[in-house]
Amino acid sequence: MELELIYTERRRDRLGFENLTPPQKVLLLIASTHGLVGNGGFEYLFQHKVDIEGIAAAYEAINLPEAAQIMKQVAREFPPNSVDHDARLQYVKSNKSKFMDFSRKMWELADATDHQLGAYVEAHDTDFTKYE
Repeated sequence: MELELIYTERRRDRLGFENLTPPQKVLLLIASTHGLVGNGGFEYLFQHKVDIEGIAAAYEAINLPEAAQIMKQVAREFPPNSVDHDARLQYVKSNKSKFMDFSRKMWELADATDHQLGAYVEAHDTDFTKYE
């Protein structure tokens, strides 16, 4: 799956995220979320501009409803109309213990995420050809 990720990142860099196929988008959303949350929890994730609802949908696409549900819970935690990147990051920092609980739940799903994402990429192998 590592090569598929590399080639998809290169394709994104050349064509833009919006021009990727749905499976390519899912791969990038899950891989980046998995890496960021895995390295620093939701505080680290929200240091980047993310589409939390899109991430939840990506977890649903790889058949990992537990992770999708966590993402939906995270999205509901923000005050109404709080879509500003900086405001969300500040909210996460101000509510560290709550978001650390969410992070722990995602960490518990790390092996399942790897497995489900690998199976998803394999099932959509025609979307992951070498581009260069």
